[in-house]
Amino acid sequence: MSFRRSKNLSGSPSPSHLISYPSTYRASTNPDEGETTSPRQPLTLRERTRSAAAHHLPTKLKKKKAPDSGQYSPTNSESAEKKEDKSRRESIRVTEKRVKHWPYEDWVSSKQTETELANHPELKPLILFPKDDLIIITKERDYIPQQTRDALESTEFDKFPNHVKALLQYFTTEWRFIMKTHENYQRIKNSERKTLQDLPRLEYDLDWINNDDLAGRVKQHLNALAKEKEIGVNRLHWEYLLRYIQESDEENKKLRRQDLIDLFEAWEPGFDRGKGPEFDLCQRSFPPPTFQKKRMQFMITPRSFTVALGEMEPFFFSLYLANVKEKKRLSENFYFHLNSDRVMQLIPQHGTTQLPRGALFNLNAPPKTESLHGDTHSDIVFILRVDKVLQPTTLEESQEPYIKLQMHSNEKERRRVQEAVGPFCKRLGEYRQPFAWAATRVFEGNPPKFRFGDAFSFEQFFRCSAKEIEDSQLWELVRESHESPRNFEKKVKEIPGVLTLDVAHVTSPSQLVKQTLFDPSFDLKPVEDIISELRPERSVKEVQDFPEVEDIFPHDRLINDLFVYPETVNLSRISQGKHIMVKVQLREDDLPASKEGLPVCYTGQFSNKLSQSLSTPIQTYNKQPNFNSEFKLKMPVRLKKGLHLFFQFFHVSIKPKKKSSESDFLEIPLGYSYLEISADEPFPEGSHTLPVYTAESKKLKATLSPNSQNNNFFFNYFSDRKDEKENDTGGSGIGGKPTFRVRLQLKSSIYSANPNLTSFLTSYRGFHDRHRLQTSIVELHEIPAEIAGKFLPIIFTGLLSTMSLYSKDPMALECLRSVMSILGKIYSQTDDLGMGRLGIVESYLQYSFSLTKEKGAGEYVYETITNTYLIYLLEKKNMGALSGGGISVQDVQLCWFFFDVIIKSMTLQVLPEEYNMEPQNRSKWFSASFMLILKKLITFLSGFMVERCQGELAPGELKGIFSCNKHCALFIKDLFHIFDRGNSIEILEAYVSQMTPAYPESSGGTKLLLCKLDFFKIVYDTEHLIPLNFPLIFPPPSEDMMSHYPLTGLLISEIYKMIKHSLHSIRMKAISLVSEILCKFAYDDRYTSNGPAQSRMALIFFGMLTHIVQNWNGELIRGWRSKNDQREMKTMYISILWIAYYIPNSYLMQWLHNQTEIVRNQYLDLLRDIADTFQYGSPLELGKFEKSPERSSFHEMVPAGLSRKQTAMMSVVSPDAEPQQSHSKIHVSRHVTPPIPKNVGNFQEGGLIFQVGLRLLELLENFSDHFLVRQDFCEGHSKMMHLLAGILQNQSYRFLEHACAYLRQQFLKFKRIFFENSSMGAVGDIPLLLLGYTNSFYDPIRESATSILFLFIQNQQYAGNFRKVGIQLTTALAKLVSEKNLLNDSDMLVASLKKLVSLSMFQYSVSHGYLESLQGIHVTPSQRVVFVRQMEDLSEKLMKILRDSVQIKDLIKADEETISDLTYEISLSYQSTPEIQLSWLQALYDRHIKNKCYAEAGMTMVRAATIMTEYLKQFNVIDYGDFSGISPDFHQVIEEEEPGLCTNEDLIVALEKAISNFELAELEEYSVALMKIAMSVWEALGKWKELSEISQRQSALYRRIMEKQSAESASWGQYYRIGFYGREFKELNNCEFVYKEHKGTHLYELSQRLKSFYGDKFECGENNIVVFPDSNPVDVTKLDPTKQYLQITSVEPFFSPQETSTRSTNLQRNTSLYRFIYSTPFTKKGGAHGSVREQYLRKTILTVGNPYCQSFPGIFKRIPVISRKEVIVTPIENAIDSMDKMNLKFQVELRANPLNLKNLQALLQGSILTTVNEGPLEIGKQFLRHAHRFNEDHVTLLKKSLSAFLKLVEEALNVNDIHITSDQVHVQEALMDGFNKLQRRMTRYLTRGDKNDGIQLENHVVPEEHHSDESDGETSAGEDELTPELSTKIPAKTPGNSSFILNMPPLPSTPPPSYSELKDMASDLSSSLQRVDSEETEMLKQKMIQEFGDDEWELLEEEMKRKVEEEELKIQEMEEELRAAEERIAQKMKLAE
Repeated sequence: MSFRRSKNLSGSPSPSHLISYPSTYRASTNPDEGETTSPRQPLTLRERTRSAAAHHLPTKLKKKKAPDSGQYSPTNSESAEKKEDKSRRESIRVTEKRVKHWPYEDWVSSKQTETELANHPELKPLILFPKDDLIIITKERDYIPQQTRDALESTEFDKFPNHVKALLQYFTTEWRFIMKTHENYQRIKNSERKTLQDLPRLEYDLDWINNDDLAGRVKQHLNALAKEKEIGVNRLHWEYLLRYIQESDEENKKLRRQDLIDLFEAWEPGFDRGKGPEFDLCQRSFPPPTFQKKRMQFMITPRSFTVALGEMEPFFFSLYLANVKEKKRLSENFYFHLNSDRVMQLIPQHGTTQLPRGALFNLNAPPKTESLHGDTHSDIVFILRVDKVLQPTTLEESQEPYIKLQMHSNEKERRRVQEAVGPFCKRLGEYRQPFAWAATRVFEGNPPKFRFGDAFSFEQFFRCSAKEIEDSQLWELVRESHESPRNFEKKVKEIPGVLTLDVAHVTSPSQLVKQTLFDPSFDLKPVEDIISELRPERSVKEVQDFPEVEDIFPHDRLINDLFVYPETVNLSRISQGKHIMVKVQLREDDLPASKEGLPVCYTGQFSNKLSQSLSTPIQTYNKQPNFNSEFKLKMPVRLKKGLHLFFQFFHVSIKPKKKSSESDFLEIPLGYSYLEISADEPFPEGSHTLPVYTAESKKLKATLSPNSQNNNFFFNYFSDRKDEKENDTGGSGIGGKPTFRVRLQLKSSIYSANPNLTSFLTSYRGFHDRHRLQTSIVELHEIPAEIAGKFLPIIFTGLLSTMSLYSKDPMALECLRSVMSILGKIYSQTDDLGMGRLGIVESYLQYSFSLTKEKGAGEYVYETITNTYLIYLLEKKNMGALSGGGISVQDVQLCWFFFDVIIKSMTLQVLPEEYNMEPQNRSKWFSASFMLILKKLITFLSGFMVERCQGELAPGELKGIFSCNKHCALFIKDLFHIFDRGNSIEILEAYVSQMTPAYPESSGGTKLLLCKLDFFKIVYDTEHLIPLNFPLIFPPPSEDMMSHYPLTGLLISEIYKMIKHSLHSIRMKAISLVSEILCKFAYDDRYTSNGPAQSRMALIFFGMLTHIVQNWNGELIRGWRSKNDQREMKTMYISILWIAYYIPNSYLMQWLHNQTEIVRNQYLDLLRDIADTFQYGSPLELGKFEKSPERSSFHEMVPAGLSRKQTAMMSVVSPDAEPQQSHSKIHVSRHVTPPIPKNVGNFQEGGLIFQVGLRLLELLENFSDHFLVRQDFCEGHSKMMHLLAGILQNQSYRFLEHACAYLRQQFLKFKRIFFENSSMGAVGDIPLLLLGYTNSFYDPIRESATSILFLFIQNQQYAGNFRKVGIQLTTALAKLVSEKNLLNDSDMLVASLKKLVSLSMFQYSVSHGYLESLQGIHVTPSQRVVFVRQMEDLSEKLMKILRDSVQIKDLIKADEETISDLTYEISLSYQSTPEIQLSWLQALYDRHIKNKCYAEAGMTMVRAATIMTEYLKQFNVIDYGDFSGISPDFHQVIEEEEPGLCTNEDLIVALEKAISNFELAELEEYSVALMKIAMSVWEALGKWKELSEISQRQSALYRRIMEKQSAESASWGQYYRIGFYGREFKELNNCEFVYKEHKGTHLYELSQRLKSFYGDKFECGENNIVVFPDSNPVDVTKLDPTKQYLQITSVEPFFSPQETSTRSTNLQRNTSLYRFIYSTPFTKKGGAHGSVREQYLRKTILTVGNPYCQSFPGIFKRIPVISRKEVIVTPIENAIDSMDKMNLKFQVELRANPLNLKNLQALLQGSILTTVNEGPLEIGKQFLRHAHRFNEDHVTLLKKSLSAFLKLVEEALNVNDIHITSDQVHVQEALMDGFNKLQRRMTRYLTRGDKNDGIQLENHVVPEEHHSDESDGETSAGEDELTPELSTKIPAKTPGNSSFILNMPPLPSTPPPSYSELKDMASDLSSSLQRVDSEETEMLKQKMIQEFGDDEWELLEEEMKRKVEEEELKIQEMEEELRAAEERIAQKMKLAE
């Protein structure tokens, strides 16, 4: 393959920064209406330059008027059709005079002489387009077949048809395509780039989590510590101190940069833009010049053939593929034979055998998945036919010996056959007859698989009968053999034989390298670009395939073969001729000279040479034979007039003449037939039935020349075609004539059987016949996709050239319609719903299309295409407005084809060899009118997409919209290479502006945003993005940096608009755009090797940094950051960091210097957020740890005085004790093996964070050096330290070495800020981080951190800030421990703290001020002594914090309550050190906040505020008030302290926290009380604004308090008593606590939470945690020792009568709660519940207390029970209590303001309606009907409660009656009726006396245990007595009334009754029951109701029913005993007999 470059395209530079772009907007320009303004679209590039300062542009470069190119006007000779077309075109065509074009390219060229560019030649690649940007590559074809070469070199080439010549040139012409020489720079990774693998191994503390490694590391360091202890002094730290003081910034920076690699190398190390979805989106595919369908190939090589007779005679084989189901051939015949030379010599003149030894078959690959409906591949078979030399016998007789011999094994028969073979082979050796056939499947299974291995055999041959010769009949028989084998076996007869063939499945071309491969036309074919020499022994012929579905790939070589298939002939009416043969020839005329025919026939049998004729095998004794032959003819390239197929029919004389005198002619002519072929007509493909002209006709006799056997031929048969009717011999053909049926199949790349295509091919060059041409163009709409694809190059070349010639004619529009139609059909054939770029069409455009301007045409091709396509779209739009159709998505999807044509045509115009155009003339290469039309086309397409996206899209249309958007983007990107770049940018801006949705969050808006993002991704993928942004010099820093660069400025502004979108996909795609562009820059060798290049690249994106910094606290950026999407933030920040790092430091500092202090702080906030985002690893999820039996050395420091209870509490686990997610490090015990976190240890992540940290460190250093030196940013130093703290989080050891070096230098350079600032705020979190790293395993880091910490403390001490630094360190250490930020146990930290003391002592004894002098510090010996003592005290204080921390650490599995208790105890132990005490209280506060315990958190802050006020009272005269009203159980005296513990502002912060938490806990009264204290502080400090704000807040709280009081709100929390029982609870066993839970917490929820928690803690599961279902006393002796028990009871606050009178407000009733009550129901019978008269209550009063918390709410949510008291409540007392509660509900609702009518009605319905009013009435009935039995005082109280209940109900009814609406009247009436009944019945009980003369139904037995207040005559519920009034009305006890039932004597139970007694008793009882008739019962019921009402009767009726049921049960028992007695008597009588 060779390449040749044509003239290249010179580039041109871009304008510089001096252009400013106002933020105004404009509408798109309409040339006919002038310019209009609109707020929707930004100004174009040309308009923005108008507003630039005049001195920025040279005078000579002022805008010039473009030359007038004239205006199109029709001539008088134009047709009406042309005039109509002209009117359409005038709507879009304008004159060049009206185009106001700015000379962009000229202006850029002038900048090439700028001083900066002249002095810095390395900047040229950044400014100028390279001269070889575009080149034309000419590539020779890999292989041109010899047949194609011969045709091209033919002497008759000039006589070939025009389309044939064009196709032959297409097959042989070199490919010519345009190449972008710099396109691959962004996609080829340089192997020499420094990568992460080149860096030293990075170790992180988080990676040391493997137990073995960790244990070894710990052991090693402990040994090192012991050794240092022996030495006594750590000299290593001293050396660190000396060396660090002497190091410099330059050395540190140099060391840092040695570890730097490209940031994007760490961000995306697998960068490869040469593949993947992004490459597919942003780049056009690079298709191959030619296409071949992927087919399944297998090579067949015959090996052997054996039959029973042995090798007696020659056999000839033909093998082909067929689909028997579809009845279709799939390949041509492969001819071969396996005869030996001996056998072949039997045939005279057989010649040299040169047949290929193998065949290469092609098939469509089968599907890889299973098909539900099967697959046609299962019906594909190999068909094998076997022929033999013609014998003078019948077909059956010739086959019989091969069957018979096998059956009888007769040797005599074998010799007879052998003797007969020689004579007939000698005489008839040239003729064949059918012998046998065989078939086998190619595939099997579902999904189908190739069924052959290395070889296969045909082992079943079947004899060939007359019916099985024709292909269709044979295929039907083969299919039957598959579907019905039994029927098949009956129809055929087998011939024994075996044919063996080798099979090779060809999966790679390399398998054919050793073969000599022929194509189907016997041309040598290259294999892997190699044409091997002719080796017959290895020759393989590629068999022509006939695929079931034709592919659409264009022809790439000359193919012109015709396959002729004779099917049948009918010569039954001919008297002679029994052995018929057909001979085929191709003749050019009917003259005698053409008697032999053209040598175009592939013989196939013996050689690859062409013969003049071919003959069919012969069926003997058959005048209507069928044929199965295949004749392959090589058709001439030029189809001359008179060319025809000639068929001759002969009778073959199979037996010699008996008389020697007779002529022995083998072939006797019988007739002929012919079929004409014309070049101007479609090829006659398909089946034809032709008349046969027989030898018996008169005409035929005149044309026959029977001179000899070889001269029998026909001639002059065209001379008189009118006499064809004479040929009527009465045959049985059509109409009684002899007929011949033949089928033709053409495989040609130059001719077609399709009439529409033939018409176009023969006319598109015939410009003289315009009508025929236009008709043929219209008819192209009808051609099938397969044909269009195969002839695509010639069709499209013809249509495009015709469009160019007829550019001003409607025919151009017809050509475009045909193009659209053909493209649509090809798409439908490929099933491409997305309408992407078609490979075959793209290949044609890239390699073959080369039209620029057709000779004689008026316009260039690109102009014609642009105009015509736009007219086409406008016409369809106008038609749609009228008819409702309009433009379809497919119409715009196909724009890519026209764009490619336009681009290549434009490029070819300006890149010819002879063209000499200077670069600065780029703006003159194309006319202004074309530029305007092009812009209008792009605008039209974008407008269409916007319109469609806003509406409903059909399925598949959305994909089409995205496809069109991609094509537009690719086109605009291509314009940058060849078009005027000013106009290109204007087109881009117009497109982006139009694609901006009005409502981005809508469905249509989202689609448009996705389109826009894809558009940006594609366009900005250009390899010349930097020159397009004019980075010539640095623009002066300004507020709007994005305005200096047109492309990146537009991109950045659009990105910041999209990040506020709600969809993550939109935001992520927008943010990724810049990172992907910068990543390409980072991998572009043109820029990475160029020093200033990276600064220029950062410059054009500098606006991205300035925008986010300036708007950091704005709504847009703040809203985006609040989404906290880590992937988005990392992607955004990686770009920001790259820009900030590579922008020149002086430029960045100048910009920051020009900004306000707020912006500078925001810059630091941005860097800190970057540091927080890029954190290594994620928090470890601590698992179940097992303690090591070995105790650490630090455990020995635990105080021995720890109580047994405290030790036990350490084992209690909190349900959420896992550490919170944060960016801090995690505390992991060295005695445990936690699980490996998912992303810890990630190599790429660690490398990326390392690179990010190094860059942040350098940016911070640059910032501090600029601003701190200038002393104008000292107040922002805390921000810088905050940033440094973020950078140091979770970093590698190697990075920390760099960071420590930086920090040391900062201490030395900026002492004033670090150490002379009394506020100490400048150091930020540095002490916290240093303390953390003094516990590191890594020696250099630990030693560096210890040394820096020493320097820090020392300098602070000499500055007089030692107390402050001590507070900072203690606070930091407490925070470090409380937040679990220690990665390993604190052994290393303890040792480091001791070394601080050692260093101070060593310095005092050795240095004698040497170290201080190096630092510029002057101290006295006494100061050094004080320093040593202070260091000892500080170290001891810090180690005590660690000891206390061990206690907390050991509670890793404890519950929150236990941890809170211990935390508070530890805080109290630091009363002498208030700063530490406050830090522990802060830790307790944080824990409460995490658990949402707001009241407890507020109380904790109140205690902290108490400590602060006690401290502040020493220095202030402010009245801080008293906290005893809120926290009465806490008092603390603060000894005199030095200033620095806290300030009034710190107190206000604590009060604010407490106030906010009390508000959340609904303790507004406490909040108000604290506000008063805060107000007194503000007033003393003169903070009037704060006073005003807090007053307003206080007023709002007062309103809330009043609302709560009016609503009589219930409790502000839920309280539960929880008892613990079980050995696993240890000291909690048998203990009771009262828990305060959140309001609304249900008992079930709490029990499930505790069961789950303790089940996990004890690792026993929830099933082994039992919750008691009641509150009864627990007998621990009866509990299962293997289980743990919980008793959970809801309790309520309890107040004594005296307290009730004093606790009148909600606050008083819900605070200072120390006593609680709960009730346990029980009955005397042992059950929990009974009737009203049986229900007792056990009320238990609990008293809680704690040395640190006496009541609720307090600092704890759990307080232990210290005492309990039980009270038994009698049933009547319980009833009184129930009624009082109900009365209270009515009172609350009646006093409510406003009245809640809904609640009141619900209460009334629950108290009155008959279905639910049993409560009060039942109470009255049970206790007042027999009031004498109960305590008189209790009865009186009950009557009062019931009377009050009736009055309240009556009052509630009256209130309800006043307020109800009309639709509630019926409800009110029902309530009144219910109340009247209730009042009437209740009044009887309330007014009834104590005297009772009634009938006692049963003797009441008083329980043995009874309350002392109850009377001896008390009865249980349900044991009622009749009233005296009733007893007087009931008759005496007679057997006939119902009272007999109630007073029936009980049955005796002992002694057992006899048989006779039982019988009598049952009879009497039964008769008594029967006498209770219904009439008496009804009479009694009516009397009772009239006298006493329904309730008395209901009671009596129920009692009667119960008695009846009891008696019936007794009767049943007696009957059973009776039957048993009868059975016993019967048995005794039987025995007696």
